[in-house]
Amino acid sequence: MVGIGIAALTLAVMVQGGFFAKVYIVATILLLIGIFLQMVKKRKADLKIWPLWLLLSLLYMVSSFYHKLQVEEWDKVIYILSIGVMHFYFCHLNKKERQCLQRALVGVGVLECIVGALAYAGMPMPGIIMNMRFMGTFQYANATALFLGILLILLTDTELFKQADLLGIRILFTVFLQLTFSFGGILSYFIGLMVLTKNSHSDLFQYIQEFVISGIFSGSIFVVKFYLRKATSQTDVHAHSFGDSHGVFDLNKSQVLVWIILLLLFVVCFCSSHFLCKLWEKVQEKFYLKMADMGLFFTEVIICFYRFGERAKGTGWERIQQMKDGIKIIGKNWWLGIGPHRLLEILQNMEVLYETTLIHNSYIQVGVEAGIFAVGIISFLLLSWWGRMEKLDNRCFCSWQISVMLMVLFHFIIDITFFFWAIMGILMLCVTGKNGKTQNE
Repeated sequence: MVGIGIAALTLAVMVQGGFFAKVYIVATILLLIGIFLQMVKKRKADLKIWPLWLLLSLLYMVSSFYHKLQVEEWDKVIYILSIGVMHFYFCHLNKKERQCLQRALVGVGVLECIVGALAYAGMPMPGIIMNMRFMGTFQYANATALFLGILLILLTDTELFKQADLLGIRILFTVFLQLTFSFGGILSYFIGLMVLTKNSHSDLFQYIQEFVISGIFSGSIFVVKFYLRKATSQTDVHAHSFGDSHGVFDLNKSQVLVWIILLLLFVVCFCSSHFLCKLWEKVQEKFYLKMADMGLFFTEVIICFYRFGERAKGTGWERIQQMKDGIKIIGKNWWLGIGPHRLLEILQNMEVLYETTLIHNSYIQVGVEAGIFAVGIISFLLLSWWGRMEKLDNRCFCSWQISVMLMVLFHFIIDITFFFWAIMGILMLCVTGKNGKTQNE
């Protein structure tokens, strides 16, 4: 039964995050099999939350019917129902099953990084890297960054993992998180970190150290690939090199350099955890080393802002305008929205200066598609997980679970997070039950 959950999440993560109907339908069929097995084991069914998922899908169905959409455009109706199935499945996992899935999720994250490493090393993988950014198997940098950020927070659970053995994997995830150059994803991760360190009384500095070490690897990969791309653009004139007779940058040599950096990264991550722990302790003991570490951290931040600040500023203002236009659309169609897949048409009639098929704010996009009542339902469902977990355990959330929840809820504000089936599945897996007693134990 746990294997079914692992297969469903792995499929969704590795195939565009479950963004397309065929992927989440197949994943949902797998989970339905898992639910059937749960019923065979005579686990008590909790149907309290199901009416809300059904009501939300009904609103989408009525909106689609009202706006006379073709049947093949009703995929959002199936999407909402599939999330309901996923919610039902994860709510009925016991403690051991949930922990097994969470550990397996880290393995999926390592697989994601391996795919990224192969793409940076030169293997042809369309959509994995775009404009030097790591788009990941989601083929969307922000979703990939959020995925890796959630895994980094998950790795702090001392009940699930031995922390001394995970420092290398944390650096691996942080390297590829940085390579996404996703301002929203990295900001969400740091929001999660601040909440985590406040609630668990852990040291934020240790995570800054990870960020600094990871920045050396991600910066090296970026710089080499940047020059590699620059050289490639001149291959028609200079064959496989560029420069004058006093200095030639050979494409073959640069590609070998990328391989060396990536190989060193994986050696450090999987074979040097003990060394890294000792290094961490030395840095924390010496004040001047801590100051140097902080200096490197702020230097990396400044370089990133200098290199990508204008792009982030431009997309940020565009998203703010999208949200404003989305609110205007909801104001005129507050009852049933405009229906799925009609946003581009409506925006063209409004003569806006940008093109998009989804507002980069999940709450507003739901309202645009299905009306204000749909926004109320999805907001209530998200917040209800808080109360559900307290009811299951009679104790407060684990610190990392609070962090994951707030990370995703924040990311909902700045991106299309809700529409990635895998992100919703990972969120549910992390917050639908505490790693304590549940109703199934």
